[in-house]
Amino acid sequence: MDPGFGNATAMATAAAPEINGLLLNVLTDALAAGPHTLSVRSLSSTGAWSLTNSITFDVFVGIDELERLGISAGPNPMADELVLRRSSSGAPIAVDVLDAQGRLLRSERWSSDRLVLSTGDLSEGSYLLLLRMEGRDPLVLKLVKP
Repeated sequence: MDPGFGNATAMATAAAPEINGLLLNVLTDALAAGPHTLSVRSLSSTGAWSLTNSITFDVFVGIDELERLGISAGPNPMADELVLRRSSSGAPIAVDVLDAQGRLLRSERWSSDRLVLSTGDLSEGSYLLLLRMEGRDPLVLKLVKP
């Protein structure tokens, strides 16, 4: 595989006459929460590069990671509201709710110990809660509205 895109990582594979159905094990443990893109292209035996195939995927944080930061979010699945709590008031946290296509639906600045987001008008489906704090990678939590 080719590391020709920015900070990409090369992955060695065995030579094969056909790459259809080739499975790659991609470790995501060290990736920050949020959107990422995996791009793959191959080098033929004649030295020609294939077209690039790309997929976008998200890395989510779990409730346990939020709890380590003194933050809780619930209920999840949510109904008419989502309540965010933190152990104490402090530096503002940017809070965004995005739909499954990444469109911004709600945006708040949170500096108190509790924030209630109204979600009663949201349709059934999956949503993303994006928390941005000064000096940290963004945290992304998957939310569900049944």
